Amino acid sequence: AEVPFSKVLKEGIHPGDNLTGYGDSSKIRDKLQEIMNEEKFHPLELKQMGYSENFSSGVYDYNEKDKLKQLLEEIRDKICFVDRDIKFQDLLEIAKGQLKKDWNRQMIRDILGSCYSDFNELRGFVKSKDKDVKIPSYDSLKDVTLEKILNIDDFLSFEKVLIQYGLQKHNFRYAGYLQGITTNEGYLSLKPSISAFQFGHKSLVYNCKLAGENVACYPELNEYAEKARVTALEFAKAYGREPKYCPDVPLNTIEDLENIKALKVYFEDLNYEREEIGSESQAEVRKEAVKYYKIENFLTESVSANKLREILKHYDEKISGKKDEIVARYADIAMQEYDKLVPELDKYFTGRKFVKVNSPGHDEDGQEFGVIKDNPIKNLILTMYFIKHLRGNVIFDLGYENDAYTVKDLAKALIDRKVSPDGGFVEVERLPLRGGGGIND
Repeated sequence: AEVPFSKVLKEGIHPGDNLTGYGDSSKIRDKLQEIMNEEKFHPLELKQMGYSENFSSGVYDYNEKDKLKQLLEEIRDKICFVDRDIKFQDLLEIAKGQLKKDWNRQMIRDILGSCYSDFNELRGFVKSKDKDVKIPSYDSLKDVTLEKILNIDDFLSFEKVLIQYGLQKHNFRYAGYLQGITTNEGYLSLKPSISAFQFGHKSLVYNCKLAGENVACYPELNEYAEKARVTALEFAKAYGREPKYCPDVPLNTIEDLENIKALKVYFEDLNYEREEIGSESQAEVRKEAVKYYKIENFLTESVSANKLREILKHYDEKISGKKDEIVARYADIAMQEYDKLVPELDKYFTGRKFVKVNSPGHDEDGQEFGVIKDNPIKNLILTMYFIKHLRGNVIFDLGYENDAYTVKDLAKALIDRKVSPDGGFVEVERLPLRGGGGIND
């Protein structure tokens, strides 16, 4: 029966035909066998007697869908599931009962062949039950009324042979295995839920994450795919809760779209042997579409002492002394100026968010921040300010304070080049993150 898409996600039902990639990318066959061989599913006494052995599939067909089907059929045909702690003696009694129902000549011949590899021993055993019987060769057994001469009790010393012929399956597991890999309705399920999936819509691929009753949808966009951007916005306006590139879409809407084949769902990242992560979508931003800010270079200890003296002179500080003394005064000035300028900087940057990007800070297309423009060490102050508020070395957030350095230690580390600023900054209003959150979260 067709399983609703929302049910597949919420109950972790294996999606089957919606897998992609070469081979068993989900590793479901390996996982089914791994669980099958867990110690808790082996009846202890039967395992000791060789009737609960590790299971290894013999399916080698090339079609992945057929492989899973064949594996499940192989489990059905080879494994006997029991709901209680069955013992060896229980197996023997069951086997004897089955043999009595179909005690025939061919079966007895087969049992005799398994009990006696030597023909003379076999013949001696039969003649011990009927001394007048004639058995010139093994082939002549087919003409002997073995079913009248021999009965099951004659083979009680051959218990394993009786089990071999009396039972169709000889590998036992507790039925808890079946309960552990299926839902209450009997659907194959190895996860409590599935949250990550993909879908194709027109020319776009979306990486998706289920969160409650909403699906966070992240399209793959590149710098030059203008048509794809238009398609993404059209999709968001039609089905999303907000008209943005990465919309949150109600799960029932995704299900409806999948039902009418307006999109094609698949599970590229489904893997039962690792924690669910999901694919990251990639988006390239057109340079002309964003404002890129730079912080120019500032003087460090590598410049000449005379250049540093000019800074000291501007702030009416002592300019004589060794270079390391001059550098130390320069760091003190940076600390004092930073503390003095923080209110002005806070006012300028309040409510604004920036993301650090990998473009070098001296990019000729970058623009300067419109604050403390006339300060001779403004680039050092701004660099200090951004580092103090840089969360995860990526997001500038005034609500975050990096306390790894004191202001003075940070100034000294930058001047000594022990901390190296790199990249520039792009201003954003709200950056969508995985799971439907944002930069403000």
